[in-house]
Amino acid sequence: GYASVQEIALRGDEYRVVAVRNNGALVRLRLDAYSGEVLSVRRIGWVGAPVRPLPRRHAEPGFAIEFGWGSDRY
Repeated sequence: GYASVQEIALRGDEYRVVAVRNNGALVRLRLDAYSGEVLSVRRIGWVGAPVRPLPRRHAEPGFAIEFGWGSDRY
């Protein structure tokens, strides 16, 4: 039930994700990094309203996730 994913951050054995639900609500999800199970969902606002971004952490060497739709890069 999510229209798009805004941010993804790995913290320990969890992914922290900011996503947009189909109704325009912004939610912060906690996902188990191994099983993909949703651990928690919390509404943090609405599309168009300001929201505090996830904290930026230094990337672990050799680890990267990249998502894109309609990108010119291959």
